[in-house]
Amino acid sequence: LAGFPGKREIPCPAQAGNVMILLLAGQSNAANHAGGRHASSYGDRIVNYFGGKCYRAESPLLGASGEMGESWTLLGNKLIASGLADRVVLIPVAVGGTSISRWRRGGDLNGMLLSVVDDARSRYRITHVLWHQGESDYFEKTSREEYTTRFFSLLASLRQHGVDAPIFPSMTTRCPKGPEWFPVNPTAQAQQALGCSDTAQSLSGGPGT
Repeated sequence: LAGFPGKREIPCPAQAGNVMILLLAGQSNAANHAGGRHASSYGDRIVNYFGGKCYRAESPLLGASGEMGESWTLLGNKLIASGLADRVVLIPVAVGGTSISRWRRGGDLNGMLLSVVDDARSRYRITHVLWHQGESDYFEKTSREEYTTRFFSLLASLRQHGVDAPIFPSMTTRCPKGPEWFPVNPTAQAQQALGCSDTAQSLSGGPGT
């Protein structure tokens, strides 16, 4: 999504003080395919960075594939309300319906991801990477080992492009439109183990949620 009615460019905030710079990657729930729409409750203190420009954060966010709702702007509101951040910069790079194989090094979306990273690094140091993906791999019956290997390939490509921020993987495997769902499954097991690894963290500091 490169444009949407009502989007108005604003000055990009400087990365000074308590500013969170969030790289937001994954599939549908990370990519404007959710139901609820949100807008910044703090004006220009929460921005959507896309293509070298900034916009006040409001669903749908530029840089992701859908045109519906998302939770990242709501997260920005909560981060400021809680005092964890003074400003939040949201950098979406997510595509609905995608498996992790497309995001790993050599996958068709990895180059796009890294181009967004390189563009953002010209202005910002990314402080957090939020990875929200897994439904497609549940459908495809990706093994725990395959998911883990592909995740660390993705992570290695980010590290090679200068992203030293912690990455926070979600446990995301359920989709109402998909096949019968079982909470204990290889993708979920891989994601939970990633939350306990040295290079991936959960938002709570424990296993991925």
